[in-house]
Amino acid sequence: MRAPLAVRHTGDEGAAQAMLDAWRTAFRLDFETDAVIWENKQYLSRPRLSPADGPILQVRDWARQFYAGSRE
Repeated sequence: MRAPLAVRHTGDEGAAQAMLDAWRTAFRLDFETDAVIWENKQYLSRPRLSPADGPILQVRDWARQFYAGSRE
């Protein structure tokens, strides 16, 4: 996996390295946490949603056309 990071050049190489190190550490921890979710997710045709989820069901209905053997 690749994840780009762009940082404005300030001329302070120590600060740039510290930012890169902090970003790498946070990315690694987030990735490891998310991997557990990815490995255990299940498809639910009508998942429980909160108002904060927005129009996700409409997006799922639209996206279904792009997947062979999609579940109804």
